[in-house]
Amino acid sequence: MRGLTVFISDLRNCSSKEQEEKRVEKEMAHIRSKFTSDSNMNGYNRKKYVWKILYMYMLGYEVDFGHMEAVNLLSSQKYSEKSVGYAWCALMLREGDELLRLIINSIRVDLISRNDNAVCLALNSICNVGGKEFAETLSNDVLKLLTHNITKTYVRKKAALTALRLFRKSNDTLPAEQWADRILALLDEKNIGVLTSVTSLVLGVLAVDSAGWEAAAPKAARTLTRLVLNKDYSNDYLYYGIPTPWLQIKLLKVLQHFPPPEEHALKLRVSEVLQRIVSGTEVTKNVNKNNATHAVLFEAINLSIHLGQSSETLPQCINLLGRFISIREANIRYLGLDTMARLSQEQPHTLDDLKKHQSTILFSLKDPDISIRRRALDLVYAMCDTATVKETVSELLNYLDNADDHIKEELVLKIAILSERFASDNSWYVDVVLQLVRSAGDQVADEVWYRIVQIVTNQGEDLQRYAAQGVWTILNAEVLPHKNLVKVAGYVLGEFGHTIAESPGSSPSEQITLLHKHFRNADPDVRALLLNTYVKIAHTYAEVAQMVSEVMQQHSAAMDQEVQQRAAEYISLSAPSLASIKGTVLEMMPHFTERESIVSKALASKSKGDDPEAPTRRVEPRAEAAHAEAAAPPPPPSRQETPDLLGGLADEPAAPAPPPGGGGGAGSGGAAAGGGPSPQWLALCMRNDGVLFEDATLQIGVKMEFNGHQGRMALFFGNKGQFPLQQLATVLSPCPQLAIQVSPLPSTLQPRQQLSQNFLIECNAPFGDGPQVKVSFMGGSGPAQIVARLPLNPSKFFAPLVTDGGDFFRRWKLFEGKELQKIFKLKTAPLAEPEVERVCAGGMKMAVLRGVDPNTANYVVAGWMAVKGGAPQSDTASVLMRLEVNAAAGMCRASVRASDAGLATAVAQIVQSHLAAP
Repeated sequence: MRGLTVFISDLRNCSSKEQEEKRVEKEMAHIRSKFTSDSNMNGYNRKKYVWKILYMYMLGYEVDFGHMEAVNLLSSQKYSEKSVGYAWCALMLREGDELLRLIINSIRVDLISRNDNAVCLALNSICNVGGKEFAETLSNDVLKLLTHNITKTYVRKKAALTALRLFRKSNDTLPAEQWADRILALLDEKNIGVLTSVTSLVLGVLAVDSAGWEAAAPKAARTLTRLVLNKDYSNDYLYYGIPTPWLQIKLLKVLQHFPPPEEHALKLRVSEVLQRIVSGTEVTKNVNKNNATHAVLFEAINLSIHLGQSSETLPQCINLLGRFISIREANIRYLGLDTMARLSQEQPHTLDDLKKHQSTILFSLKDPDISIRRRALDLVYAMCDTATVKETVSELLNYLDNADDHIKEELVLKIAILSERFASDNSWYVDVVLQLVRSAGDQVADEVWYRIVQIVTNQGEDLQRYAAQGVWTILNAEVLPHKNLVKVAGYVLGEFGHTIAESPGSSPSEQITLLHKHFRNADPDVRALLLNTYVKIAHTYAEVAQMVSEVMQQHSAAMDQEVQQRAAEYISLSAPSLASIKGTVLEMMPHFTERESIVSKALASKSKGDDPEAPTRRVEPRAEAAHAEAAAPPPPPSRQETPDLLGGLADEPAAPAPPPGGGGGAGSGGAAAGGGPSPQWLALCMRNDGVLFEDATLQIGVKMEFNGHQGRMALFFGNKGQFPLQQLATVLSPCPQLAIQVSPLPSTLQPRQQLSQNFLIECNAPFGDGPQVKVSFMGGSGPAQIVARLPLNPSKFFAPLVTDGGDFFRRWKLFEGKELQKIFKLKTAPLAEPEVERVCAGGMKMAVLRGVDPNTANYVVAGWMAVKGGAPQSDTASVLMRLEVNAAAGMCRASVRASDAGLATAVAQIVQSHLAAP
């Protein structure tokens, strides 16, 4: 194509940008005229002009024509012309472009053709621009190419990687029951290139769900044996004397997606492979060889960690890691520290062996490379326990003074967590956190000082006096204390200053005088908190009331709105007409509700996964840490915005949240993995507040209250990620029996922000399944949607029906033929009455009738459903249930009768879910 060569030469010879632009504009005008006037353009010229357009596009010029000419080249029979069309598609089109719908048929024609070159071009194009529509349309053709025996190896390699791309766009393209056996059969392939590509596909599938792909483990072990032990490979795949290190790594990762093998032969095979890799890896002077051997070695160590105590190579791995963290090579030190941290978390029994290297680990905190310092900090944090906590925290506090700002905030959080989790006495914990607040300054997150006042509030008077004396001493010693230290001192002295008020030098007036010395230069949020402190001290000690009153009067016209409002409110509270409620408002703070530690949450929010294909590891907390995970009161009262995703509908704190729902951008919060109701939904059947859905991006909390046939519900949306959620919207599925009014929802949810949406509900008729809510938004990784089943189960509109045996069985006979039965194994046998009361009376608002059933092991339960316009406790509103218990067999039959079949089914399902064995 001489014309293309001349054009490129002209552009390279341009002496200025303006000259280049002029030449490009001239060429564009020429090509545009050719495309519009020459109706008989041949394939050669079309190919030449499209190449010119692509070259101009790659230089950064905007191109808005020539699309159809490029599309026409796809159907050409000449490879040189067809390849230009596919190159244009790869460069010019993006997933979601409307033009893709025009070329999808052309791509499919090439995909199923017998021309291997055309098939490869089609596969490349799918990988470059294919989206969900391509996955739904072309995945079967790609998988047929992959699994067809006569397909050439280079085509099969491309087909495997294309299938992986389509699977990542739509997980439905590879159902295990249809494709698992055929794809896993390819792991017996002799060709290393095909084997590597297929292993990549299998690894991508396992990263999503390993169910149905269990046969991958023995095949991966067999292939590793062939490569590592039997040396069955072509010399073309030797990399610095190492057979296919990239394939070995993938196969070792595959094994980590499954539980440790129980079959003796498989266990022996894996053990021999690991032994050969661990014992046969040596350090050489060749950097590339070192990188390859250590990449395989560290993945083998990860597999040994996964296998746990069943792995014979674990002691050798620990010795190797101890050597690695002390050598000069920074990358090896980093990997050694990172792997040690994982080992300490997943295999706690190795902690004693790891502690032998503690001096080397602590020395790594001073490494010039910040990434190594971070990994060393993670490892120190993971290794800490009750026996070593004081030594470890002391070392970290010493390191804190010289640590750079990039690591200080995380270091502060970890010191706070360790000192709380393993504290032998709370006074030591108070000393540590006060030192943190005093030393670290701006790096101390609000969660840290929230936590200390929560613990002090929840403990006895001895700790409260100790904390008050501690903050008083520090506040006297500091000339310009950090604002967080002033906040802690203000809160503690406001609540517990009375414990040191009788001591010399710390009378109530002296407390207020010292605090007010720091008040003048404080930020508005600190001033607002100190006003609380002043009024609480004045409420207890009348001798400082006049002093506090003057401060309030002075700041009732302050520039800051928060300070002004608080001062004005406290002045109003002193009025004689409000004397009756003043004591209630200013009484000592009650104990905080125990929840998950907010400091632990703050640290967890900073953790990010590095490898999307790494196996999910579930780490059980160590016994020493068990008590810390249960503790987490909410922040102390302040008008600052703090994320409280369950607040707003009632004054009392929300109940502890049920287990997280999991699920990523598009998932369901209303169904469990097996298709039944989710744990969150079932928990919300028994109470009116909790978490409906939660993942790494979004938390949806719910609060509800009901009265007769009416109710109201609030959904709270909290953005847990680092990016704003745009186009936030909710849609309810139809439920004709419920009339629901929905309030507007803002379309943007900023990071760490909470929004709420209110629902007013009326029950017009009996129903079974409540509505679902679809939550859609545009997040940092693209559009996402969540479908969750709202906790509007029928029992929310129930009331107990207290009646005698004759009336119960009269109503029972009215519903003859409208019975739903569930037979299940009991969670606990015999079925205790308190458990029936908890589920049926406490959770479902029905009455447990005693003496109705002649068999004392059985239970009779009755309720009625409130609907709009319905008569209370009428026969048609009744919901009746009998629980017949076989204590010897540990079985129960629940029989439910109601006017509506869906209603009876829903009631039986809830009862079974809460009483049946898992």
